[in-house]
Amino acid sequence: IATASIVYEDPKYTKSNFDFYSLVSEWIVSLVCPDSKLPLAAVVPAEFAALPDYFVQDIIDFMTQLIGPSLSTQRQPLFLQDEWDRFAKFVLVFCCSPTYFSNPNIMERFFNVVFLACTGRCQAAQSLRDSLALHPLAGPNLIPSIVNFYVDVGLLDDPGTQFTSRFRMSLVMGQLETYPLHIDATRQLAKQMSMDSPFIRFINAMINDTTHVLGESLTLLQTIHEIEVEKANSTAWSKLSSDAQRRQMHKLSHSEERCRLFFNLTKGTLDLLHYLSRIVPSAFLRPELTEPLASMMNFALQQLCGSKSSKLSVTNPEKYSFYPDKMLSLLTDVYLNLEGKEFIQAVAKDDRSYESSLFDTCARKLYTTGTKSEEDVSKFRDFGERVHEVYVRNMHMEELTAGAPSDFRDPIMDTLMEDPVILPSGLRVDRGVISRHLLNEPTDPFNRQHLTLDMLIADTTLRNRIEAWISEKLATKKEKD
Repeated sequence: IATASIVYEDPKYTKSNFDFYSLVSEWIVSLVCPDSKLPLAAVVPAEFAALPDYFVQDIIDFMTQLIGPSLSTQRQPLFLQDEWDRFAKFVLVFCCSPTYFSNPNIMERFFNVVFLACTGRCQAAQSLRDSLALHPLAGPNLIPSIVNFYVDVGLLDDPGTQFTSRFRMSLVMGQLETYPLHIDATRQLAKQMSMDSPFIRFINAMINDTTHVLGESLTLLQTIHEIEVEKANSTAWSKLSSDAQRRQMHKLSHSEERCRLFFNLTKGTLDLLHYLSRIVPSAFLRPELTEPLASMMNFALQQLCGSKSSKLSVTNPEKYSFYPDKMLSLLTDVYLNLEGKEFIQAVAKDDRSYESSLFDTCARKLYTTGTKSEEDVSKFRDFGERVHEVYVRNMHMEELTAGAPSDFRDPIMDTLMEDPVILPSGLRVDRGVISRHLLNEPTDPFNRQHLTLDMLIADTTLRNRIEAWISEKLATKKEKD
């Protein structure tokens, strides 16, 4: 590897390889995309199918080496901007065409090139980034290809590859924020949202990822806190056997390593959530998404501002990339970006983590630390008050409908159904509950049979019965009052 790096730093060698692979990439693209239009034909051309994978992999390896962090930027030859366009077209065409490769690792390597180009600091990476971002094929195709890859990588068996690849794509989307055409492309993609669209599955996957990595990060930080407290009590620590001390220190070292990893992943997903909630807030306001998102955010607020927040206190939080004030700032921005009635209802409906006092505590912290302006803090307090008003109304309604007949209640969540539907098995469930389930797994939760939204049948008779029962309850309460 060291020898290869030295060779790659030789300007003459790198220039000759650059020219060679540039021409090979142009030839390969001509086999599949002769008219420079996407998407490619559904049937893979025989000429391309006959090529061994290493024809493509060698080009990827060369680009990875050239734009990666291993080479010194001072010795890299400076290529003209338009010389990168062949490579950019090569990457874009195949990032948008995952069905052209039977080996999923090739797609992961293509998107790694996109990641290195968008996040690298050397001249070569920046040149390729501009060529990728500004190429005529990129405008309508790059963001959709990233969204599709983000969703598809979740099908891989290796969780480490899943989270690493998705973390990298979150950074890529953040870098593309500087290009207006890609902001427009994201907005256009959000307008096409439906239950079977890649974008809604992308948003759902991002929420799931954020929930997971945030939970892991905070749990590991609590473990570090507990061991630090244990070590600080010198009397109790000295009474432990040497083996017990060694086990605790090993546990501490392991937790620290994983904590750094998971907080970096958390930062990437929270930054992406912050960015998307600002430019496409409507994408998060579907009923299938608002409740899991609100639950995740309320949980984060509870951990950072609740009674157990002291368990997150560690000697050196920066060592783990843990910046609670910055996290609170991002969270409050997202709350305010999505402050419509649908999201407020979802925040108030969360019975696991929602506490009215948390919003006041958060506002005080933001103001005391100077993290947010007085105007922003005031907006957040107002948001918290509106959520509390909805929460109080919900509590009154829950008390009113506490004795609902069993056939009015969703069998999965045991809540009063708002829009009952009939499954192929004949069971009745609430549409919102089953829709959230289907985003993660297209199966009937009761018998594991294949299930899609179009297989659900609205039960208008049951819905009318539920509405009539609620109206009767409200009328009775009004008479008593």
